[in-house]
Parts: sequence; structure tokens; C-alpha cells
Amino acid sequence: MVYDQLGISLARAAIAADCIADAKIRIPFALDNMENSISSAYSALPGRLYLVDADAVVRHCSDIGPFRMNTVEAWYGALLD
Repeated sequence: MVYDQLGISLARAAIAADCIADAKIRIPFALDNMENSISSAYSALPGRLYLVDADAVVRHCSDIGPFRMNTVEAWYGALLD
């Protein structure tokens, strides 16, 4: 899929929903606002993955970059059991 860069939150949300559906992703996602508040708060560069529970407690912060994801996969697998 290729989309133009958009400056409207609702349009970005619709595109994100398309991407999530297309990739068959089954975990909840947070979509940052136009001011990148989540990115700023969590300093997510280069890519980090934060697992946040229903009480807004950060339960896991991955290493910098898309490496050593076995912790995340195990955590997600436990949720499915």
C-alpha cells in the first residue's frame, strides 16, 4: 500500500486501520497524534516497542531497534493462553 503523507488525524487513523487489517495484526495499537506526543514522551527513535497494560503501566520496553523480540512474543503468547 502507498498513501500520501497526511496532516489530518482522522485520515491517518483510517490508513492505520487499513494497514493493521491488511497485515492481520491482532494486538492493540496506539496512533500518535499530529504533534507526535507519544513519540516525544517515549523517545521512540530508533524503533522501540513499549507494552502498556490496561492500567497504563509500561510492562516492557524493547531494546533499541527491532531486535530480540522473543520477550514480546512470549508475553503476547501468554495473553492468548
